[in-house]
Amino acid sequence: NIDFLMGKVDALEEHLLVLQKFIDYFRGMSYEVIRLEKVKDEWLVLYKRDTGTSLYIMLNKLEKFRPDWNFAILSSVYSDSHYNSEKIFKYVHVGDISGSEINNGYGSLLMKYLQKEALLQNFTHIEGKIVSDDWGHINRLEHFYKKHGFTVNLNNNTKTGEIKWVNKEYEKYK
Repeated sequence: NIDFLMGKVDALEEHLLVLQKFIDYFRGMSYEVIRLEKVKDEWLVLYKRDTGTSLYIMLNKLEKFRPDWNFAILSSVYSDSHYNSEKIFKYVHVGDISGSEINNGYGSLLMKYLQKEALLQNFTHIEGKIVSDDWGHINRLEHFYKKHGFTVNLNNNTKTGEIKWVNKEYEKYK
């Protein structure tokens, strides 16, 4: 059906125009486009901002241009030295995973790229805190982090916890 195909071409053209607006915007904001991803019939642009002390992995839907993210992992990068050694190591502390939509795979997509970035930059691990404000969705959080290979330690009395993912590749280069 020619009308169906023309509709698909028009939609693709619209997505490309929105993508070009994102690319132009990112050039001036020190962001790097990671890639385009399709999740549940929806095109997303993934991008990052790495300042050396912070590492943000973000995504936007390609439905329309908006200069702020739809979903993001906001993290800090820290350096420390090994006990009794001069060797410096770096790790990531997840400060927040933010977005208004849940159960769409956006957090998983961003976490996959945060873990890839940890491998590329030879970070020792990714860590984070679970605070009492998170306790209303603690089961979902625990499932999410475990699904991505994190250890999750929760304290039900204080309604706090810690998460940690270890870069097993780092051990090879110590």
